[in-house]
Amino acid sequence: MIFILSGPSGVGKSFLCKNIIKYLADFYMPQKHTTRIKRIGEDDFEYFFINETDFLKKLDHNEFIVHTNIYNHWYGLSKSEIEKEIDKNKHAIFILDVFLAQIFKEKFPDAVLIFILPTNMDELVQHLESRESLYNESVDKRIELLQTELKEYVNFNFIIPHFNGETSLELLKSIIISCFCQKNLYKKENNNFIRRNLKIYPKLAVDAVIFNTPHNKILLIERLKEPMGWALPGGFVENRETVEDALKREVIEETGINLLFFQELGFFSEPDRDPRLHVVSIAFVSETNLNAIAGGDAKSSRWFDINELPENLVFDHRKIILLAIRKIISV
Repeated sequence: MIFILSGPSGVGKSFLCKNIIKYLADFYMPQKHTTRIKRIGEDDFEYFFINETDFLKKLDHNEFIVHTNIYNHWYGLSKSEIEKEIDKNKHAIFILDVFLAQIFKEKFPDAVLIFILPTNMDELVQHLESRESLYNESVDKRIELLQTELKEYVNFNFIIPHFNGETSLELLKSIIISCFCQKNLYKKENNNFIRRNLKIYPKLAVDAVIFNTPHNKILLIERLKEPMGWALPGGFVENRETVEDALKREVIEETGINLLFFQELGFFSEPDRDPRLHVVSIAFVSETNLNAIAGGDAKSSRWFDINELPENLVFDHRKIILLAIRKIISV
């Protein structure tokens, strides 16, 4: 089967594709060719980066199923990329813009088109504008195109309202599994795939209680997404990642601080501790005197006096902080 994700720039399509490849072993992502420059920190997961001369040669040789020129850069999906893993009974998932997706559907009528619909336009525009300095890209044209792209969702098989990456990923997994259950697509050999991927478990997360002990300070981040408020740095553990690596990655992403030393504080598993879904968190305690730089899901970061914690602490983070103060600061 072939699944195509579309939607406006910055809505999280790459995150979804990468995580489907992680979680669903029978899936692969065909790479597209592009003439745009590789962004800072970007890997080769989604694109082959080539020059315009080589791209136009491939175009002349009719190597692309679909292609386009947008923002003065060429993009194309080659026939060989679609064929190479499908022949091994793998399923393809990849990203096309909303207009190319329709052209692809004409050539592959069984392809499943999925539109990622932003639910917070202000947040999306803010995210696109942040790219301007990060990637040295002009985003004006991308923002102008938003309204035109959003009108195209009516031509797609499924809509995923994008609340956050994790929720959208669960919705996408559900859509994929439901497609394998359609009577015209169902096969007995699909049973193992369905049983293996439909089980629902609590999500695993990590939280970092970071003290500046000499000054009785604790580092908190102001959340960029719902639930809004102040929180400990942290986030979800990714597939095939240790909790220790997840802790270091999340803290670097949200504060810019590289944690070298930390110790486990405890497990927190009340089913309603996170209003979005059941999340089990492992909290760790660390200490630093470094300045924090907010990033990732953090709108801002700030050192708070441990006796003057903000009222709008989210989740059960007040409980975690008070436990850490009793165990660490009071010793």
